[in-house]
This record gives sequence, C-alpha cells and structure tokens, in this order.
Amino acid sequence: MGLFSALFTGVSALFAQSQSTAIISNNIANINTTGFKRSEAAFESLVTSQSATTAYSPGTVLVNRLQAVTEQGGIQQTASTTDAAVSGSGMFAVKREPNDDQEFLYTRAGQFSEDRAGLLRNASGFVLYGWPVDENGNLPANQGDLTSLQPVDVAFIGGLTNPTSTAELAVNLNAEQPDETLSNAVTGAIDFSRGITVFDSLGAEQVLTFNFTKTYGPQATAGGTRSGIFATDGLVENLGANDGDTITISSEISGPSTFTIVANNIVPDPALNEVRTVNDLIERINEETLGVTAFLGNDGEFVIQRDEFVDGATNEFTLTQGGTTGSSLDNLGLGIVPANGSLTFNSDDLTAVDASGDEIYDNGAPGDVAGDYSAGSADGNTFPAFNFLPANGAAYNSRGWWQLDILLPNGTSHSRGMLNFNGDGTLNAGPDITGNVD
Repeated sequence: MGLFSALFTGVSALFAQSQSTAIISNNIANINTTGFKRSEAAFESLVTSQSATTAYSPGTVLVNRLQAVTEQGGIQQTASTTDAAVSGSGMFAVKREPNDDQEFLYTRAGQFSEDRAGLLRNASGFVLYGWPVDENGNLPANQGDLTSLQPVDVAFIGGLTNPTSTAELAVNLNAEQPDETLSNAVTGAIDFSRGITVFDSLGAEQVLTFNFTKTYGPQATAGGTRSGIFATDGLVENLGANDGDTITISSEISGPSTFTIVANNIVPDPALNEVRTVNDLIERINEETLGVTAFLGNDGEFVIQRDEFVDGATNEFTLTQGGTTGSSLDNLGLGIVPANGSLTFNSDDLTAVDASGDEIYDNGAPGDVAGDYSAGSADGNTFPAFNFLPANGAAYNSRGWWQLDILLPNGTSHSRGMLNFNGDGTLNAGPDITGNVD
C-alpha cells in the first residue's frame, strides 16, 4: 500500500463524518420547519479485493442519507382555517401551477393559504390538489387515477355547497304569559325570542330570529251544546244542516268565500266550493279564505279564528248564512241567525254584532267570561261564546295561541303566522296536501 492510498482512506472517513455532521446540523436548523422530516446518516465500509497476499489495498467509508419522509410528526392547532395535516401515512399532492403538463410533487407540510384566484398554495407557492366530492360526500370512482385530482378552490367557483333546508327549534313557551290583541301582537312587545344559524347557498352563516307573542284574535267557537264533532261527520246527515244551504266567510284579505253544503249522496265539487263533511268545510275554508283558519278544538268544537293581522284594517271577519233560517251556522254551534243573516267578529274592540248592528257580545258586560254560554241580541237571536277577555280585563287565552314572526338577518319579516299547541306540546294542526304541518 502506498502512502497516497493510506491518506485517501483517512480522507474518506473524515468526509463521511462531515456528511453526518451536516445532516445533524440540517435537522437542528429545520426543527421548526412545518412538514420537515429528519434525516439520518448510515455508514458503509467499502472494501477492495486483494490481488496478492503480499499486498494490501485499503477500503474507504461511505455515508448514505436516510430520509424519514413518512414519519408522523406532531399535529399542532393553528388559527388558519385553510391549514391541514396528514395523520398516518399519506402526502399532499401539489403542483407548481394548475397545469396538467406538470408532474405532481408530494409533501406533508399542510400550511396552505388562499391566493387571489381562490386556490390553496403552500409556503413554497405550490398549488394543492384534491378530489371533489358529490353532494353526499362520496369520492369519485376513478380516485386511483391521478388525473381525477383537481386544484382545491376555496372560492367555490364551480364548487358545491349545501344550504340549510331543515332545522329544529326546541322552545318552552310560558302558558301564563299575558295575551295581546291581534294588532298589538304585531307592534307590541315580544314574549319570547330565539335565533338559529343557517347557511345560505354560498356557505355563509345567516341568523334567523323567531319571535313568539301570546295573542288571541276574533274567534267564533261552538258552544257547549255542540261539541264532540268529528271531521268525518256529514253536515246534513250527522249535524242536521240542510242540503243547499251556504256559509259565506269574508275577510279584508281575501274577500267573501261561499261554501255550499251538499248531502252524502252527492259528490262535492271542490271547484264549486261544495262541502259534504266537516273536514271538507275545514279544508275549503283554509284554502280559500286568507287570514282565517278553521279547525276542530280538543273537545270537538268547531272554531273559526282570524289569525293574520292587516295594518290599517279592522281585522274582523264575517259569517253569513244563506238558506234555511238557523240551519248552517247553528248546526255547527256558531249561532242562530235569520236566513241570509250574518255575524261579524271584530278584533280590536272585542265585540261581535249581527247584520242589523245589534251588539250580540260585549266583553265588558259583568260576568261575561270565556266559556259555554249564550248572549242575546235585540231581535232575540242567541249566539255562542266568543273567546276574548274576561270582564276584569285579565288576560285569557284558553286555546294557547301564539303569533310566530320569523325575521331575516336584516330585521325584516320573512313570514308571520299563528301557532296553537296541544297539551303534549305538539302543534294543533293537520297536515296539508303535501303532508306538512304548517
């Protein structure tokens, strides 16, 4: 062995050690670099073959760099909503620019930010790629093909968002809350309010406000002598109304709507507003007469309620009977009136008058409390109880009506209507033709 060979062996060892030191230095320098993976030095001894036993050929030392690119690092919380991390095996696929001609590069650094085009780029400026999902969150079927990857666009240009379509609101309303008149429920104090966050078509948060006000409106209610009515009862056969009689309901919102009573042997024509059963009458009133709702109470009493307020109007409704004297309205328990006579139910002064202007009910009369009783007009006709206020002026709302006003984020009203609840907290309302309880 020559002197030069001996020196070369020593130099190779020093070079290998310097490489190892450089690797350690690089690891220390990048200890806070996001996604950086440490390297290790692996030493190998290179030996040479001997051509003669009387001569010796020295070997050298070689160092190899081992990179732990798949090693799991510590996951840290950040304040950025566009940062991500890989837990377990995996890589982020990136490209220099969103160009199909470029090759994919891979990194575990998940520090991304949005550029002016809405694309996510990492600290080195590379664009993040990912798989688009459908509306059910499923990945594409060709996810094994890298061509299925697309640039991640957080600006939702051509993206997919799911706006809120349904929500649940659980509230506990105070049944002893003092009542407001129908007009005061719109402009007066709110008894209970609750907000709920929904998401629009762009994925932005919007807050809807639900305001509840306990209220009552003018209401025609069947008296105690006429209760236990069923929806399937025939108006002629079961309740004694006359075939051909009519009931007209009129409000300021929709004007008059007339309903003709037919016997069971006649198929009612909805286009002519013909009704045969109690349920027919309820459905036609609720479909044809805006601002007025008909329903059966918990004890089977027939009720017609004014449930929508119109600013500047009297907010009353009128029932007019056509045909036989004391038939249609009386057989429903809503009062005895002459043929073609009418009853008008007023919202704000809490009175009801007949067609001749006689006051048939005055809330201020001593002893007049909501319940089963009759009041008489000057012409001797009798009428049922009207569910307004007791004589002492204290609030009374035996049916538990609440006005619900839904406000948009800008404070304007989206919709307003009346709610009534059963004893178990469910809505006292039947489903419409689409099956929804509105």
